[in-house]
Amino acid sequence: MTALVNMDRLNPALAQLRIIDGRLRTFVGRQLDTTGSELVRRQWLATESRLQDAVFTLALARSYSDAQPLAADILLRWKRLAGEQEAVLARLARTSGDPQIRDLARQVQQARSDYSRLVTLPDAKPEQLSARKQARDQSLAELDRLEVALRTRIRTFANQAASEAATWQAVRQALPRNAALLDLRAFKSFNFKSRQFDEDHWLALVLEASADLGSDGKAKAPRLVDLGPVAASASDRENMARLTDEDLCLARYLAKRTERPACAEGYDAANFAAPAQAQARSEAIGAEIDAASARFYAALLGPLDRELAGFDTLYIAPDGALDLVPFARLKLPDGRYWIERQTLRQVRSGRDLIAREPVPAARGLFALGAVDYGSARSVQSPKKAKSRSQPSGAALARTVANTGPNQPNPRLRAACSVFPPVPGTAVEMNYLKTHFDPDGGEVLVLQGRDASKSRLKSHSPPPRVLHLATHGCFIPRADPAERPMTLSLLALAGANRVPTAKAGADQSDNGILNALEVLDLDLTGTELVTLSACDTGKGEVDRSEGVYGLVRAFQIAGAANVLMTLRPLNDDLAAEFVTDFYRNWLDRKPGLPADPASALRRTQLDWIGSERPEKRDPRHWAPYVLVERR
Repeated sequence: MTALVNMDRLNPALAQLRIIDGRLRTFVGRQLDTTGSELVRRQWLATESRLQDAVFTLALARSYSDAQPLAADILLRWKRLAGEQEAVLARLARTSGDPQIRDLARQVQQARSDYSRLVTLPDAKPEQLSARKQARDQSLAELDRLEVALRTRIRTFANQAASEAATWQAVRQALPRNAALLDLRAFKSFNFKSRQFDEDHWLALVLEASADLGSDGKAKAPRLVDLGPVAASASDRENMARLTDEDLCLARYLAKRTERPACAEGYDAANFAAPAQAQARSEAIGAEIDAASARFYAALLGPLDRELAGFDTLYIAPDGALDLVPFARLKLPDGRYWIERQTLRQVRSGRDLIAREPVPAARGLFALGAVDYGSARSVQSPKKAKSRSQPSGAALARTVANTGPNQPNPRLRAACSVFPPVPGTAVEMNYLKTHFDPDGGEVLVLQGRDASKSRLKSHSPPPRVLHLATHGCFIPRADPAERPMTLSLLALAGANRVPTAKAGADQSDNGILNALEVLDLDLTGTELVTLSACDTGKGEVDRSEGVYGLVRAFQIAGAANVLMTLRPLNDDLAAEFVTDFYRNWLDRKPGLPADPASALRRTQLDWIGSERPEKRDPRHWAPYVLVERR
């Protein structure tokens, strides 16, 4: 293929690329099915991305523009490929009548629960460390084995059934009038002569709706654009995140007004000397984030700004670190927030716009909130938390490290601290209880000790809306071999209890629900999952596959839409925002769109235009992102 390109024989080169791509997807699909280690599966996908990079490079060369349709298909078929395959397999496992598949699925669910329990056990005595690690390794190996057995059993057509239909024509047909898809992807430009790869660049696929005709009366073909080096916009993106972290630390200090918090290390000490200085710095940070977001938009999407402005609706499919960017909050060249100019809708891949095999619509509501997390040994929880983020765990981590093996898991507590009560979630529970129309289903709102992991995992049938109002947390990876889906979690009833490692102890409900366990929920037909908690969009970021976390897990479990957050929340304002969102969705005025994404935009625009300054502040409306699929 490289030789054909160097000889300027484009058509034979494209024909060969199509053949290679089809064979490679079949091969990689089998590898994903038969490889137990998730780390190895991710490495497979990264290794096999080189062909995609070569095709993208061809498509971007002016003399090879005929390669753009092939490049569009390849981008749409490969992006989030592993996640798509997992979703197909999970759906087949849930609906299969094969008793072997059903039995294997039950074994996988138990193995995921067992492994998750071992990950969250308290620290062991020095003489127990080796045995504890061996137990975790054995549990993970058994989970890998069972998942391979299940995937092998139900493989049949699952490898490519969804991705084969993901042509750019099919995606374009699914777009509404005057809408476009902006599918972003990181890639490395390939030099066909030297056979060397360049630094990472951002690639944009712009695909307009088939109903929108060009000046020649024909629907426009897909267009790929090189947006430049990833590094060119990375500094402003990272600066936005850094400033946000500083702002959150200032908020913790202002909430207590007594001592400099542990999170203040590394920031200017003068800003934490007194409340007045902290308040002034917090106000300045808002303007700095606005400036950084404007620079970031200009660096990443400036070349496309005029073109993108012409669409009423823009579907954005981010990639890699862009999954953690609040696009609605970005500042445009005219000074407006991006969401003020046009409707923005987010998907994991352009492929998610293609309608899937229809499933019966779920009915009713299942909500967990106002959770009783229990008491944590040696730790006093505050009576009221003004934030759904946990206080810094640094001091607690030091305490735990010095108090022996019967204390909470130090790694979990260092990342998440204790889980204090969140009074604002009771407001959300009360609103849903009184305003949600069951439409023939059940409205079940569980609070206190009833808001447990076991109640969630055993709930049936799938609800139309699953609402989880609690604490969220992300734990940085410590071991390359551990499953990244165990690192993103939600706290439910009893999450502060110290688990026991004693043999025979009941560990069926430790109060910690991680993304790995979410995979086994049955959310077939669920229209919306609302994660009304801090940082629920966070997870381990992977090239092409995006974030391994809660959003990925809930969509694999069957949910069509997931409303998540990209930063910690203020408890009172979070409750107000969420109830406003449901009011805009459930009690909308006649003639307004009926989908959750439209309701989210109406809510954010209402807050931007509010007379109350705290509601206008993007700290409180911008963290919410709805990720949808059809």
